[in-house]
Parts: sequence; C-alpha cells; structure tokens
Amino acid sequence: RASSSDMTRALDRQRTFIMSEEEALVGVPRKKNPYKKFSYRGVDLEGLLEMKNDKLVTLFNARIRRRFKRDGLTRKHKNLIKKLRKSKAAVEGMEKPETVRTHLRNMPIIPEMVGSVVGVYNGKVFNTVEVKPEMIGSYLGEYAITYRPVSHGRAGLAAGSKFIPLK
Repeated sequence: RASSSDMTRALDRQRTFIMSEEEALVGVPRKKNPYKKFSYRGVDLEGLLEMKNDKLVTLFNARIRRRFKRDGLTRKHKNLIKKLRKSKAAVEGMEKPETVRTHLRNMPIIPEMVGSVVGVYNGKVFNTVEVKPEMIGSYLGEYAITYRPVSHGRAGLAAGSKFIPLK
C-alpha cells in the first residue's frame, strides 16, 4: 500500500506545466483580458439590443418563450419599459439612472433594461435592483427576496432546562 507522501510525489510529477511555443521562446506569460465580454447564449450584448423581438424570444428559456407567445408584454410591462427608457435618457455621463419603482415581479429582464435601476416591491419595501447583463432571461422578482432567511442559532436557556429530570 502506498503512503500519502508517495501519492503526493506522484501527483507532483503529473502536474508538469506545459507552455505554448511562443511563451517558451519569449519567457513572458501571456496577459489575460482584464474583463470578460458578456454574451447570452452566444450573442453579445450589442447583438441582443439590435435583435428583433421574435428572434430574441427564441433565445429565452421555455417559461419566458411561452409567456411572450401567449400574451406578450401587457400594458403594465410596456409602461415600465417606457419609464426605464425615460430615466436612462435623462442621465448625463456615467451616472446611474433614477430608480423606477414597480410591483411587477413577473417582468422578464430583457436586454433593453440593462443599466437601469429598478425598485422591486417585495411585499414590504422596494428593493433596489441594478439590472446587469447577467440578469437577462430571469425575472425581476428573483432579485427582491420576499422573506428574511432564517439563521438557526443555538437553543435558548429555557429550551435546555425542559428535559432536566426531577429528583
């Protein structure tokens, strides 16, 4: 039976670093891209913004495709998009747009909404959600949690004293 030190030595031998020919010649590691370019199902953000609605819907998952196929976006949803456009147009420079409050937790996040700030109602308060490209294809309600997660701590003093036997 092999000892653990023998196993680690064998693994170290397997972990040989292989460089490409260019890196071996130059001796300088390749620079990584400082930021990753966003793409949704193989289409970059600019492509998504230019895409027609019917083409865009084919990229979404089945639940959102079904929603668009049945009734599309209702008047309330279209009004929200209009308000988001208006708040983004009013911004100068690299500032964040003004928060647009809504109760529409069932609004699918579409590429046009990226960069907007939405206040999503969770039943008590409006949670501020800054729409990012990674959120495309999900719903606004997913980012405004409706309950406070429970953190189970230790039992209180009374809980332990309940089972002390009587003499």
